[in-house]
Amino acid sequence: MEAPEYILSAVQWLCLLALFYYYLLACLGMTRPSCPPMARPSTRFALLIPAHNEETVLPFLLDSIAAQDYPRHLVEVYVVADNCTDGTPRVAARAGATVLERISSLRGKGYALQFGLREILNRSRCDAVCILDADNLLDPAFLSRLNARLVAGALVVQGRVETKNPLDSWVSTSYAINFWLSNRLWQLGRARVGLSGFLCGTGMCFRREVLASTGWPATSLTEDLEYTVVLISRGIKVTWAHEAVVFDEKPTSLAPSCRQRLRWLQGKWQVFFTYAPRLLWEAVTVRSWTRVDALLCLLQPALLMAGPVCALAAATHPRPPVTVAAAREQNPLLIALAVLPYLLPVLAMYLENAPAKAYLYLPAYALFSLTWIPIAVAGLLTFWRRQWYRTPHTRAISLEQRAHLYSLRHTG
Repeated sequence: MEAPEYILSAVQWLCLLALFYYYLLACLGMTRPSCPPMARPSTRFALLIPAHNEETVLPFLLDSIAAQDYPRHLVEVYVVADNCTDGTPRVAARAGATVLERISSLRGKGYALQFGLREILNRSRCDAVCILDADNLLDPAFLSRLNARLVAGALVVQGRVETKNPLDSWVSTSYAINFWLSNRLWQLGRARVGLSGFLCGTGMCFRREVLASTGWPATSLTEDLEYTVVLISRGIKVTWAHEAVVFDEKPTSLAPSCRQRLRWLQGKWQVFFTYAPRLLWEAVTVRSWTRVDALLCLLQPALLMAGPVCALAAATHPRPPVTVAAAREQNPLLIALAVLPYLLPVLAMYLENAPAKAYLYLPAYALFSLTWIPIAVAGLLTFWRRQWYRTPHTRAISLEQRAHLYSLRHTG
């Protein structure tokens, strides 16, 4: 084979091996979730909420915090009013939260978190800090579940992020399917074999000593992924808590969804170019599969872009590499690898008790999945940009209204 053919063959084998690896994780995620027994409430929590002009949705999050089945004297609430021009500070203060007003030309969630965490560590005697988004809702047992994980020895905990508005449109339902798939098969699968989970930007909790040691160095457009990599590089595992549930609002139309996902992909490329060489070196020198797993996560945008190239090569290459030839010969293993991506979302939805109506959106979800490819390309071409795009949050509903609107039961 000539050099281009060797390269094409190597790319295809890498894609196939990555697929096979994620299918193995999916098999592990199909098992029933387990959690430690509930523990006596002992953790003093500081809840940190970065908020930029969120007066519409913030009251519902604060109400869900007040409704926690956890002793109120062990909970402090801090709202970073980040360059706000609306009534966010007033809403937060009225609910009894401590308002930390921030005015700065440095825009982005990472900078707001840096500011808020510095203030909390100086002011509070808390044992752990939990970071939430202003548009969230919390399951009533959220803090109790986090407390059980921390008492069991976890240093960093990521709760399960569900979609607050799963059936508002085909776009929000596609997000919900993505989260059912990621939560049940990838995150839970990793937890089954002792790998680190990945932070999701909200519903994440940190022991005070972790934050005091690392600070908050993550200011990329995907600060959650960046901080996950920082923790893994320091040998700190993120514990996945499937039973601790937070609900997050998702866009309902394609344009804001594309802008949000472009920011995510720009951030992923930023983290890739900054941290991938270090992770690769540590994976070899420390012999850590957790670091290999993190490196594969950073490679996802590249693998996403490589998929169509491999498919095109299979259809047009005059002298196909071995993987292309096997595909043309209808190799059963390759056929299975190609078909499984369409079955896994259905399986995840069934395991996570998704509402029946969500299954009707599966064809739209397939289209939604394809839109990731041009967004990944655009993210690569513009990864150097750090302009923060704020996703509008307007779905002002309570946890009870959510359950009624979508015929859902409380998740816990």
